[in-house]
Amino acid sequence: MAHPIWTGLPNSFVTTVAVGANVGNVLNVGATQIATCKECLSQGVAVLDKSAGRVVQIAHAAGYTGNWTTDANLNKMMSNAALWGARCL
Repeated sequence: MAHPIWTGLPNSFVTTVAVGANVGNVLNVGATQIATCKECLSQGVAVLDKSAGRVVQIAHAAGYTGNWTTDANLNKMMSNAALWGARCL
């Protein structure tokens, strides 16, 4: 799905580091799934945009099993998510 979080990222990518993953699969009312995740068994990235604020759920478990900051795609996605959440994108 086209979304500002994907700015500068390929349409699909595989991480270069091992990361844990959330496995929940219920979207909040009004949330939109913008990516899937094979390891997560469902939503990889979901967003919610309301007048009171923006929420991004990225299903990888950050530094739980590896250092995600060394993966250029995950680094860009996290940066874009923070910028979008702050209404800078």
